[in-house]
Amino acid sequence: MNTTENQRKNRFCDYKETGLVYHVTNIMDLKEIMENGLKTNLSCNERYTEFNRYFDSLKPQDIPHWVKRSTAIYGSLNFKIEHYWHSHSALLAFNINEDECWIGNENSANIFYEPFILQDIGVFKYAKELVKTRGSQWVRNYWNNSLSFKKNLKDRRDFEEGYDAEVLIMHDIPPKDIRIVKIVSDHCSMNISEWDEKFLYMSKGSPKGCPNYFRS
Repeated sequence: MNTTENQRKNRFCDYKETGLVYHVTNIMDLKEIMENGLKTNLSCNERYTEFNRYFDSLKPQDIPHWVKRSTAIYGSLNFKIEHYWHSHSALLAFNINEDECWIGNENSANIFYEPFILQDIGVFKYAKELVKTRGSQWVRNYWNNSLSFKKNLKDRRDFEEGYDAEVLIMHDIPPKDIRIVKIVSDHCSMNISEWDEKFLYMSKGSPKGCPNYFRS
């Protein structure tokens, strides 16, 4: 797939044009992020800790020592037009240090998440067996198909069908570098000025309609 074809399917302009990486967070964490920035070691939800440590424990030696899923800030290069946005979340954008970032295929990690998490619940009889027989293979496949951020800018694995590129950001992002792109609710997604306008109308007792789609 060439760049033009890929862009027709994506919501934002390509990284080579914007220099931006995106990060989705819950609005409950937004105040902390805008005051103190995004921190490695702290950005990943605790529910993923053991999962990411398992991946790190099987990381091949040819992957740089500083690349660690368990301490990374997770970002995205882009989103498909039809991407499903979770309610009560914020989409952030910022620049990164390309020398301290790595690219992996989120799809090949996600396929392993459910069996890994559910393996100790008795009603899932075969989850533990699946982890035991296929887990290390899936993890090796993830790492073997990962690459440096700069190499991906040449190879563009993120343009390949089925390669859902996640950016492992291995450095802190200061608050001054973070921009709020959109806030997502149950009914719509708007930028800061649009939300403030809505809050103004609501404060005057005249709620303003909210379109039920993501406006770019």
